[in-house]
Amino acid sequence: ESKLETRDINEDFDSLSDLLLTYSTMNTNYKESANKSETFIEGLFKKFASRREDFRLLRANMFGVFRKLSISIGKEYVKKGLIKNSDDIFYLDFEDIDGTIKMDDIDFSKINIRKKEYNFFKTFQPPSHFKVANGIWPSLFDSKVDQSNSGIGASRGKVTGRAVVLEEFSIPEKDSFDILITRRTDPGWTSLMAISKGIVVEHGGILSHASIVARELGIPAVIGIKNACKRFKTGDTVFVDGDKGVVEAISK
Repeated sequence: ESKLETRDINEDFDSLSDLLLTYSTMNTNYKESANKSETFIEGLFKKFASRREDFRLLRANMFGVFRKLSISIGKEYVKKGLIKNSDDIFYLDFEDIDGTIKMDDIDFSKINIRKKEYNFFKTFQPPSHFKVANGIWPSLFDSKVDQSNSGIGASRGKVTGRAVVLEEFSIPEKDSFDILITRRTDPGWTSLMAISKGIVVEHGGILSHASIVARELGIPAVIGIKNACKRFKTGDTVFVDGDKGVVEAISK
């Protein structure tokens, strides 16, 4: 929701409609809690927590408006032959589009340079954490190869099903998977997690986004399985034990 370079639902309505159609066929067993009593502090927390979400929505809407403005400027640059497509605008600096710098003085050559850098850094598999010792930065690559099937049991329960491995967010075909396996998640993944029966994530902890959402959904989740996206393949039958924090491939 806060990534200007990412297409939103206004530009990619097909993905949203596919997701809605998938949800329309799901059976939900949600039961509202019978306990209606709450303390003053709990009521106060709910009040201000809801306001936080309101402000998040306003921020997301603001980013959406700014993206539309940026794309419009990009289209004008395309008409003038300055860039190849409107999305190239996101590889420039803000000063290049807000009128601070004259159009003739904008260095458009940095677009190709930054595209190469962007694609280069996407290939990195950094460690989950690191430290700088004596002013020396560690390698950007994770040199430790961990083939253990054990991680952190972030949400209780056990499930066996077909896996889908996604390194980037996308909506799989309807009824094509049960277990979602990925590197990390953010709030944008919540809609996909809700149609999963189990979750396996390489990075995170018991308070990470994936862990919290899995517990709210009541589905098993294991966090911290290194190289999960390489060790498992889409279509594998996978067993996820959220109680013990174990993930195993039943068949390939």
